[in-house]
Amino acid sequence: MGKRVVASLRTEEHRTLIALIRAARVESGLSQNEVGRLANLSQPVLSAIEADDRRLDVVEFLDLAEAIGFDAFEMLRTINDARKSQKP
Repeated sequence: MGKRVVASLRTEEHRTLIALIRAARVESGLSQNEVGRLANLSQPVLSAIEADDRRLDVVEFLDLAEAIGFDAFEMLRTINDARKSQKP
């Protein structure tokens, strides 16, 4: 019997990622509609991502970083550092 894969949706790390993305969008002054247009995502899709109802793939993440204007690699470093500090 194979190992069960734990989905990343609704994990602490995923919630942190989504919160950081949403905060960056709000700080930029852009609406979900504006970001969606710039990142080639519909507003309902972006809303589902921000509500933690939809997984975010890496290409969408990079598109959002470009549309909103945050450093994707710095955001990932922040989450990775938080993960390391939580491990025993």
